[in-house]
Amino acid sequence: MKKILEEISSKAIEHGWIHPELSEHQLASTWIGFDPVSNMEIDALEVRLGMKLPQDYKEFLQLTNGFLAANNVEPSFCSTEKVDYLKNVDLELIEIWTSAGNIEVGNKLESAIKVGGFDEDQYFFLIPPCEENANWEYWIFASWAPGETIFHSLMDYFKQVLEFTTSLCDEK
Repeated sequence: MKKILEEISSKAIEHGWIHPELSEHQLASTWIGFDPVSNMEIDALEVRLGMKLPQDYKEFLQLTNGFLAANNVEPSFCSTEKVDYLKNVDLELIEIWTSAGNIEVGNKLESAIKVGGFDEDQYFFLIPPCEENANWEYWIFASWAPGETIFHSLMDYFKQVLEFTTSLCDEK
């Protein structure tokens, strides 16, 4: 995962997308991530959430405690201090989907953990396993796109980000 995050960082900076929170140090080091968290901090997050997190997300946190958006379409990943259940940070979104009659999406959003997209137009959720699906799901939810985009792993998502960010560089 480290290699793909480094490639995304490099391509984002090559393309010229400068996230407003990007520091001079990040720019100079071509790294749009942050310092990693310790295993103790990951354990504390799992205790706070009352849930074991997926291994690939824990691997991500061991590399970086947050990751800025690589372009103006992707969400930024937040630090562990902000990670929380969607129902604790945006109950209205769940209510909108449930009241619109999409109970399945509403139920998944009810258990969703928001790990990205704070103060942005697109969100990134971890959806825990449930009766219908024994695996974690990784969702992008954007205010400008209908429904969710589902990934089967964090790596699948980051591969798509790298592909899209590379295409932006190629168009330049």
